[in-house]
Amino acid sequence: MVRRHRPTPERILRCPQCRSTDVFTDVTMFSGALYTCKQCGYKGPFILEEDVPSQPPPLPEGSSEDLP
Repeated sequence: MVRRHRPTPERILRCPQCRSTDVFTDVTMFSGALYTCKQCGYKGPFILEEDVPSQPPPLPEGSSEDLP
């Protein structure tokens, strides 16, 4: 049996206070990580994650959706 791995989607980290994406992992601890936001100065273990929207595959040339 062949197992195929699904690609994991890329994630965007967002600050829970100001929703900025200018967030980095400050310290990694035994029980998790602490994050710091460069915009508002938030420091804490809670962070928002969202998937990067994937781009739809390009349509072949000459398809009917190219017409106005």
